[in-house]
Amino acid sequence: MLSDHDMVAALSLFSFGLFLKAQEGGTPSTGSDTLLLFSGMLSGITLLLSYASIIWVVSFTLYAAWVIRNLRKVIDLLAGAVFPWTLLAWYHWICFGSVWANASTYQYEIFQGKEMLLFGMFGLPQFDVMIKLLFSSYRGLFFTSPVLALSCIGFWLMATRYKKHAEVALFAAIFIGFLLMNSSFNHWQSGWSIGSRYLIPALPFLSLPLTLVFERLPRTTLAGAAISAMIMLLVTAVDPQPPEGVQNPLAHHILTLAQGKTLFSTFGNAHIKGPVSANPMGVYESWFRPVFPPGTLQGQWNSFNLGEFLWPASFASLFPLLCVLVVGLGILWHWSRVPSRIIREP
Repeated sequence: MLSDHDMVAALSLFSFGLFLKAQEGGTPSTGSDTLLLFSGMLSGITLLLSYASIIWVVSFTLYAAWVIRNLRKVIDLLAGAVFPWTLLAWYHWICFGSVWANASTYQYEIFQGKEMLLFGMFGLPQFDVMIKLLFSSYRGLFFTSPVLALSCIGFWLMATRYKKHAEVALFAAIFIGFLLMNSSFNHWQSGWSIGSRYLIPALPFLSLPLTLVFERLPRTTLAGAAISAMIMLLVTAVDPQPPEGVQNPLAHHILTLAQGKTLFSTFGNAHIKGPVSANPMGVYESWFRPVFPPGTLQGQWNSFNLGEFLWPASFASLFPLLCVLVVGLGILWHWSRVPSRIIREP
């Protein structure tokens, strides 16, 4: 959905990948210095996108300093972040008159509460909220993406078999940090959404350990991945923004609409009709209703997929997307087989 969480997750993963590439061989080189510079730059950009990514920035910087143990290389990494951080300071100065002021200080009143301890939005982490963020049908991460529950096995393998203690500490710090942040936020449920939206930046670092689980339990991992992918594909195809008050969005919103039924939303007095592209808001959020009265053609096409030009309002419209996914998976499978084939060749 092009939310900042998705971009932070992608850039964090790319930054981590470049850092690992820079460490290959273990010998200093001009190339590794450049990779560290770009790694730091991508890491710094995440802070431009979301203040919450400070969790990633601090965790990654401490991890990198521990792994490198070379002051000059740590400076190379931090130098890459100077430009995006300078842009952020300039943005604060232009908008708020001080580099230390931030947008959260002037947050929309609906997100602020006098009982909160930080920025009017964050209090103490709530254990019951953590449980809901991980396991509930309302916002549970492992409910909508069950394969991620296998990550605990991956963490155990990383720590015991592969002795990757620094990486275990990094991945755990990122996940726990975002979980604590989300559970202390006064709007932890993240509005019209499905799943734990504010935990998305941590998902790459729950996913990486799954490679080790797949090595040991390929069928279990594939089954979990297939179920998770089908849930997410269904959610994306039908409506990734179920109303906030729906306590089981998957069963009571997504699956209902997928059957071609119509639901009534008191928010905007809108009828939401399945089976696909049911979201009536598009990019208009709360003011879609006065802009598009019920029954207008424009309102019906506020969300759609390209296949609907051939098969409107039908699951058949997903056929082009499924073809792309199959081709992409085939290419990935081919690439995954190339190294082993090269090793066997004389």
